[in-house]
Amino acid sequence: METSVVRMIVGRIIKPNVSPAARTDGFIRIDNRGQSCITTLGAKDGQQKVFDYSQEPPRSYILEFDDYIDAILNNQQPLPSGFDGLRAVQMAHAVYQSALLGREVKVGGGC
Repeated sequence: METSVVRMIVGRIIKPNVSPAARTDGFIRIDNRGQSCITTLGAKDGQQKVFDYSQEPPRSYILEFDDYIDAILNNQQPLPSGFDGLRAVQMAHAVYQSALLGREVKVGGGC
């Protein structure tokens, strides 16, 4: 993922200590406490779209394994790649760092 896109995600959408009303670029709120699994997307204009996955059975691993096996059987690169996995870990680390430091944390570079 390009640095500018990650910066948008980490620096604009996930801003620590900023109320949703003060954000100008929108926000993502994920609530997975207890049995809850709710994702809320907030837009610039104040509109919110809520996705409730609480009643969905956990099946992401099944879909991932099926895709992985299909890629191997068809001699293709599995998706996501190892590089994609590295970027996901870097992004998660940047989110924690951003919250800890209270500022934008850049991800990416010349990998």
